[in-house]
Amino acid sequence: MVQPNAFLPDMGAQAMAGTMAEAWQRLSGMTLPSSALEQMQRDYVEGATALWNQTLQSSSTSTAAPPIADRRFAAKDWSDNLGAAYTAQMYLLNASTLMRMAEAVQGDAKTKARIRFSVSQFVDALSPANFLALNADAQQKALATHGESLVHGMQQ
Repeated sequence: MVQPNAFLPDMGAQAMAGTMAEAWQRLSGMTLPSSALEQMQRDYVEGATALWNQTLQSSSTSTAAPPIADRRFAAKDWSDNLGAAYTAQMYLLNASTLMRMAEAVQGDAKTKARIRFSVSQFVDALSPANFLALNADAQQKALATHGESLVHGMQQ
C-alpha cells in the first residue's frame, strides 16, 4: 500500500538538490581578491584595537563613551554603559567589515546583489538593539517602569 505523501520527500529532496546545485554554481564564480581581504583584515584589527583601548581608557577615567552615530544606539543609555557602548561599537565594526566583504566580492551582478542583501539582513538581525540582554535602552526602560515595559512587550 502506497502512502498518499510517499513521493513528496523525494520530490522535495530533488528540488532542494537542484536549488543547491544552482546556488553553488553561481557562488563558484565569485571571488574575493586577496589584497582586498588583507586590507579589510588590517583595518578590522586596527579598529578593534582602537576600540578596546578607547574602552579601557574610558573605564580608567570613569567617563562615558562617546555618543554612537547609529540611530539604534543614539540613546544616552548606550554611551553611559561602557559595556553596552563597547558591544554596540564592536557590532558596528563587525557589520561594516562584513558589508565591505560583500561589496568586494567579484562576480555577476545578480548574485552580488543577493549577497549584499543577505549580508545586510544577517547584520541587521544581529544588532544588539534587538536583544534585551544587550539593549541598554530597553534595560533602563524596564528598570524605570518596574518591568511594565517588559509585560507590555510580552502582551504584544
